[in-house]
Amino acid sequence: MQNEAPPAEMNRRRTWPWVLAAMVILGVVLAVVWVRAEMRRIHEQREPDMPSSGGSLR
Repeated sequence: MQNEAPPAEMNRRRTWPWVLAAMVILGVVLAVVWVRAEMRRIHEQREPDMPSSGGSLR
């Protein structure tokens, strides 16, 4: 059979799916980290540490 590729060529040809999978996983991880950071930032903006002005001051 002359159609069969040598083992080195088969290994090289099958490398790209792993690279693509790694990039997709990295993208998902970065998106989760970014969304969590934005959620924390928005939460801090909505609930400031300063006391409310509705209370009585003496």
